[in-house]
Amino acid sequence: MLDLAFLKILGIPLTWWLWWHVRDPKLAWWLPVGLQLSLALVAEPLALWLMFKDLPNHTIYNLYMILEFGALSWLVMNVPRPSKQGRTLAKGGALLFLISLIWQISASELNVFFHTSLMVGGSLLAFQAILALHRLAEEQPVNWRSPELWILASMVLYFLSATPVLAAVMYFTGSDLSLALFLLDLNDGLFVARYALVALGLAMTRISTPP
Repeated sequence: MLDLAFLKILGIPLTWWLWWHVRDPKLAWWLPVGLQLSLALVAEPLALWLMFKDLPNHTIYNLYMILEFGALSWLVMNVPRPSKQGRTLAKGGALLFLISLIWQISASELNVFFHTSLMVGGSLLAFQAILALHRLAEEQPVNWRSPELWILASMVLYFLSATPVLAAVMYFTGSDLSLALFLLDLNDGLFVARYALVALGLAMTRISTPP
């Protein structure tokens, strides 16, 4: 698990570096992708450091989850271009996510991981990313060098897969620790695959852009 965790930590700055070298704020996805990567660049190493120190990292992950949901909602609202459907879905998703957060906070203490909100938020983001992919396919023929394609695909892959995996982790933590640890390892693998797709999309931007 630690090997994948370190690979995850190494992959984030590499992806951020690729994003920075694209550096085109006119692209609808550039700012929200950069915001999400910057959040991950701070939160993931800090959470791993706290884990090694045997200190709780729930607060870091809870705050990261909330901010990441906002950044990715901004992304799917504007890709492939700002649309009424994207705005409506983003607002509806934000409302449902807020309700799940309020319920989670009222039903538990603040020093626990907000797993219910994570599952709700992940499901909403996956659904919105699928619809954004559909809008992208309607607007243009499939272009494998399109960064939007790979960025949205990374969201679908991760949130559709990791949401049930993390739900299973929470379920098995109290009854089968070895299985829970295996599932956490699987989640780290999905995380690495997610950022690999984002990095691929950013690299495609560099390839497609004339010197």
